[in-house]
Amino acid sequence: ELIDLDNGQYSLTYIADEGEVIIHIKLMDETGKPRPIRGSPFKPSFSNCARNRANEFTGPLVSSWIQSTLKSLDEFYQTTNVGHQTKLKDGDVMNLIKVMNHIKDMYDQEDLLVLQQDEVFETVTHLEKDGVPGDKAHKSLKKIGTNLRQLKEDILAKEKEIQPMQQKESELYRKVISDFENELKNYQSGLRKEAYYFYKSGLELATKRLNDVTADLDKFQARMDELKHIATNFLYPEELNNSYKCMAA
Repeated sequence: ELIDLDNGQYSLTYIADEGEVIIHIKLMDETGKPRPIRGSPFKPSFSNCARNRANEFTGPLVSSWIQSTLKSLDEFYQTTNVGHQTKLKDGDVMNLIKVMNHIKDMYDQEDLLVLQQDEVFETVTHLEKDGVPGDKAHKSLKKIGTNLRQLKEDILAKEKEIQPMQQKESELYRKVISDFENELKNYQSGLRKEAYYFYKSGLELATKRLNDVTADLDKFQARMDELKHIATNFLYPEELNNSYKCMAA
C-alpha cells in the first residue's frame, strides 16, 4: 500500500517472503520517465522468526542501525583523515599511492556519505515524532558532518599538493617498467645460450642451474607484482603487457 503524505514523503507498506529482497523505488520525472530515488535499490531482509520489537520502527534494530551508521561514518573520517596526512619523502612511491587512494576513497564514497547522513537525520527526526529522544544522535551527526566537510577541503588541498610528486613518480615508473622489460628480455636471451641441459652439463649441474633460474624468476615475479601495483595506481597497467609475455614465454 502506497500513501502520499502530501509533504514530499510517502508511506509504503508491503509483505515479502522470508529472506533478502531487492526493492526498486522510482518516481516519474518531468518528462514522464521513471527515475530511481536516491538510495534505490534497497536491500532489506525478512525473517519469520523475528521478535515483535524488531518489527517496530522505534524498536532496537533501528536504534542499532543509527549507532552503527554513525560509527561507520566516524571511522571513515578517522581513517581517511589520518591516511591522507601521511608524510611523504621524495621517491616514497608506496606512501604516495596510499595517500592517492585515500583521496580516491573520499571521491568514491562522497555520495554515500551524504546519503547516510541524510538517512540518519530523517530517521532520528521521525523517531522524535514518536517520542524517542534524538538530541544525542543529532549532536553526533552534526559533529561528523562538520568533520567530513573539513576533510573534503583538506583532501582537495592535499590533492593539489601532491600533484607534482605524482607526475614525477608516474613518469619515473614508466621508465622503470621499460627498463624492467629490457632486463627480462636480456635474461631470457642469456638463458638460451646456456648449456644447463643435463645432456650437455650433467644432471647435477643442470638441476642446480634450473633451481637458480627458478629463484631468479620468482624474484622477477615479485618485482613485477610490485610494478603492477604501482602501474595500476598510476592508471597505466597495460605498460606491463610485454613483461607478462616475456614471463610467460
